[in-house]
Amino acid sequence: MKNFFVVVPVILSVAGCLSMEPKPRLTEEDRIVTQVIEAPGHTQAQIYGAAVMWAVEKFESAKHLDYENRQDGTFIVKAVLRNVCMTRYQELSRKCNWAPMTLRFEARDERFKLTYTDIRIDGPIGNTDRFGSRPLQYQEDLDIVKPGLLRNGSELLSRIKRGSNSSDW
Repeated sequence: MKNFFVVVPVILSVAGCLSMEPKPRLTEEDRIVTQVIEAPGHTQAQIYGAAVMWAVEKFESAKHLDYENRQDGTFIVKAVLRNVCMTRYQELSRKCNWAPMTLRFEARDERFKLTYTDIRIDGPIGNTDRFGSRPLQYQEDLDIVKPGLLRNGSELLSRIKRGSNSSDW
């Protein structure tokens, strides 16, 4: 009888684990976050100029742009955002302190596009005290990082509007 109380829970535990479906991993396409923002009344040059200033100020790692083409209105920068990861309760997540990524910016007349690739999460690894960097793997990883990334578009739009209304001083 004693063996029954030991064997049955073990069998149920194993059966429960075997019946669980593994979490689906994100595909490469799923790991790309793109945002297109309308900036009515602003030229490509105005948007591009404000975006370069914004990127250099916003990202500690962006003291220089990795690629820049003023005529096309495009730049690429390897960026690190601090405290970008949010939980569903809109407070900073303890899962992620930094989010290194590659940001591609494209400006056109009256609109711009931000594309984030190679997004990684820096923070605790698993249930350990170790810290490290890993790519986004699951939808929950993307859900933590994405709101912080999407805020950048509205911040940049505010910067563009502020830049067009201020004087040179």
